[in-house]
Amino acid sequence: MATSTIPNSGLGVFTTAALEEGDVIGLGDVMNPWIDLPWHQILLMEDHPFKNHVWQGYDTSFSVELSAYQDVLWMGSGLEATINCHLALVNTYSATIYNNNNNPQHHRSRDPGAGSFSPFVAGATVVANPVPEGGELFKMYSSQWFRTRQDEFGVEIPLPEDYVQADTLIQKFGKLFPQAHHTLQTIHKDLWDVMTSMPYPITKALPKRHKDIPLVIQHGIWEAYLMDAKRPPEELERTGRCLENIRHGPSMLPQAGRGAFATRHLAAGTVITGSPLVYVENRHIFHMYQEIYDALMNEQQPQSHDIIESTLQHPETVRTLQIAINYCWNHPSSPMLLCPYGAGVNFVNHNQTMANVKVRWAPHGEVGHDASLLKGPLSDVHNPTLAFDFVALRDIDVGEELFLDYGKEWEMAWQEHVQAFGPPKSTGGGVDPYQSAWQWNQENENSDTAIRTDYEQKANPYPINLQLRCHQDLRNDWEVTNAVGELRNYSWTMYDKGTPCQVLDRYSIHQTEQPVYTVGVDRHGPSCVQVENVPRSALRFFDVPYSTDLHLPGAFRHAIGIPDELFPLAWKAAT
Repeated sequence: MATSTIPNSGLGVFTTAALEEGDVIGLGDVMNPWIDLPWHQILLMEDHPFKNHVWQGYDTSFSVELSAYQDVLWMGSGLEATINCHLALVNTYSATIYNNNNNPQHHRSRDPGAGSFSPFVAGATVVANPVPEGGELFKMYSSQWFRTRQDEFGVEIPLPEDYVQADTLIQKFGKLFPQAHHTLQTIHKDLWDVMTSMPYPITKALPKRHKDIPLVIQHGIWEAYLMDAKRPPEELERTGRCLENIRHGPSMLPQAGRGAFATRHLAAGTVITGSPLVYVENRHIFHMYQEIYDALMNEQQPQSHDIIESTLQHPETVRTLQIAINYCWNHPSSPMLLCPYGAGVNFVNHNQTMANVKVRWAPHGEVGHDASLLKGPLSDVHNPTLAFDFVALRDIDVGEELFLDYGKEWEMAWQEHVQAFGPPKSTGGGVDPYQSAWQWNQENENSDTAIRTDYEQKANPYPINLQLRCHQDLRNDWEVTNAVGELRNYSWTMYDKGTPCQVLDRYSIHQTEQPVYTVGVDRHGPSCVQVENVPRSALRFFDVPYSTDLHLPGAFRHAIGIPDELFPLAWKAAT
């Protein structure tokens, strides 16, 4: 991680070894879901501090757990947050977002840590096109990402199709002036200047330097951009931060979820990695209001303007906080927070007695850190211009778990949470027998357990946190599925969300001993299509919206403490 080759783009990610198509890089990192943010924070949506650091999540299965009115946003760490986008040089793509809490290790009936950490992890990143030694990595942010930021980039920002057309224009230029392959006469330069000054996205995609004209005519527009998208490996070693010193795995702490582990021996004083910090003016951005929850859970559009304005003065109406606050840092003398997104740093758990890592401010100019900000009050900090270094306090062996001391305030808050913890109660007054959809599917999906019909569920209902959904292909394949003897096996990927359906009947057909079903499948809008001879593999349970541990109103929420010796006096005086 070092300063990006794209001007005014902050940090980027580089490789010190040549990469080929299909190479897998990175070790995966925390993904924090921002749940219904436009509803809870509608007053801040035009300029919230994370707007340039979140990914749309409508194509993930987690969006099933939310209201139909809004999709989830994902705040990534590591490669998901630090790889920039160069629309002419996209060379990587993201892998799957995994739910690593899909196991019964933590249960809300016995574990105070339930719901206190994000269970979601981004998979490794895959190389889409060769990257030379020292080359910067780029991901696709989508053309829409740039279109919605025309006030920042201008209306003439080139999009992927503009670079393709610009390359075609270059080839026509080369045919018109074949001598430009070898020599650049004044007329060629003047004409090139005229073309690149035109206010169109295609012409803005043309390389500006005259010396690049022969190169791009002969080898294509991409060559000029590739030349600029590299840094010397020795420079990266000197000023950058390694992103592969930390891997994640199940923590040795019973309530902590996943932890950070050293991938190599780290001597005392080693800078393990660094992380830029997103500045958040105050914790209101994390508030999630009870009235908003009530409306969304009842599938109603909330009237959030008035709710947020009134509840800012009445914090008792805050139901819970976004899980992202557990990964941010603050100091009791200030309402501001700093949220790191470096590789692996959000896996480093708290352990006062076994802490082997500390944080310090990065040197000025490295990892985007501007040390001058430590000398005066913080205000109007829109870009990540502050950065931590994570440093080994002692020698750390390969495979050893990394720990920080989150501070006494965090420790006291956790101990109070543990002491006050009580398992959720069921509507009948006993302990809630909660079972996640993942657990239910694991125990029943491959068994002979029949799915109950709607009629049978009147006397023997499923847990209220489960909803039945049918494989999305049933919406298109229902005529084929109707044909007796043509039952197919429906496989579910991690991103499959299915479509709501109801089991109307269960019976057997002569080709198989397994029961098949007649289901009512929601298709488009309120219409429902009846499908017969549906195999068991087409049916799966999902969690009802707002029923998972991340929505528990009593789940632990507390920011990590910035050490007193690091927190600038000028920031304290400003509060």
